[in-house]
Amino acid sequence: MLAACDTDSLCAVRPVLAELDKLLPLSRLAPIHTTLQDFDLRGAEVATRALAGALNISLET
Repeated sequence: MLAACDTDSLCAVRPVLAELDKLLPLSRLAPIHTTLQDFDLRGAEVATRALAGALNISLET
């Protein structure tokens, strides 16, 4: 999701979010959906990082 957001293209983000929709409840993804409705890709990045943190997913490489 972060890589898709980094493209600054909603066309790149939508398929990734559709896959996440299949895996996680809407309540977890609502902040991402909300930011994207406002075309706020930087906000979607922040929401994605918050979600990763809440799920104990390390984003460090």
